[in-house]
Amino acid sequence: METPDQNRTHSSRVSQYLRGIHTPSPSPSMKRSFLHLHQEQQQQSPSRTSNSAKQGTPQASTPTRPSTVASEHGPQTPKATLTTPTAGTPLTPQYSSPMFRRYELMTEYANLGLPNHCPPGVYVIPSPDDIHEWYGALFVHDGPYEGATFKFVLSIPANYPCVAPKVTFLTDMFHPLVGLDGEFSLGQRFTDWTPHTHYIYHILYYIRHMFKRSALKSIEEKHAFNKKAYQMFHHEPSVFTRLANQCAVLSSSESVLYEQPPSRNPIHFSPMSDSQLHAWRDHLSRSTDFPEVELRAVEKPSGGGGLKNLANNFNRLMNS
Repeated sequence: METPDQNRTHSSRVSQYLRGIHTPSPSPSMKRSFLHLHQEQQQQSPSRTSNSAKQGTPQASTPTRPSTVASEHGPQTPKATLTTPTAGTPLTPQYSSPMFRRYELMTEYANLGLPNHCPPGVYVIPSPDDIHEWYGALFVHDGPYEGATFKFVLSIPANYPCVAPKVTFLTDMFHPLVGLDGEFSLGQRFTDWTPHTHYIYHILYYIRHMFKRSALKSIEEKHAFNKKAYQMFHHEPSVFTRLANQCAVLSSSESVLYEQPPSRNPIHFSPMSDSQLHAWRDHLSRSTDFPEVELRAVEKPSGGGGLKNLANNFNRLMNS
């Protein structure tokens, strides 16, 4: 063991060694070379330099991995220290590169596998033919749409992330934010879409949240694509709840749930026997850290005539 005197001697020698290491000062000729190189780079890209100075455009960087702290709108994203382009800002070369945007999109999808990044009950898979088309399924566990299975597609524009994706539900429903064409309104949450502040996982959390009764109460009429559903929720809540329940039942019926999707949609639903269900449950229990995995087969609604009447009533309402 070193004595205090030996320790001081050792520290003194280390300090002397560190002081002896220094970067040599550049000679006058080296300074002239660096100055000439800097001026040459400025002359080669004057427009890029001036545009960056005016707009405060950041240099290309790897997409930020969001925090794992979850809220009702998803994990909170750390605040950026650099300014980022808004939807109206022209894309700089690093953002306009198709390869860079594709890499960003793949990174976002990979990050959905991290804890708390993909909301419970929401599943998305990119189309094998197009990375800009993600198909999804939403399983609603509470609220007026409890028990529903809603299919949707997330259409990501070529100039994403400067422009927000578009969400379209493939399952018919009666919801204030869902238009007759299936488009889902993002205006309630994303009034101003900001690149690298808003991400796709924010949209997924928003979709899941807006099927809760408390979220339905917060919808502003200007953001409602279905004004009839909005008015009914506020003025005839019991009728709205009954229609929402009917939507949930129809979405899980065999004719809707097992309908053959387009070939580009990788999410397929098919009937499962009790033995297959138990086999899958055992497999999932062994392959995850969760002690218990609850799976249940979709129950077939009793009475074919009742389901047919339910569908007819719903169609009349949507077409009226």
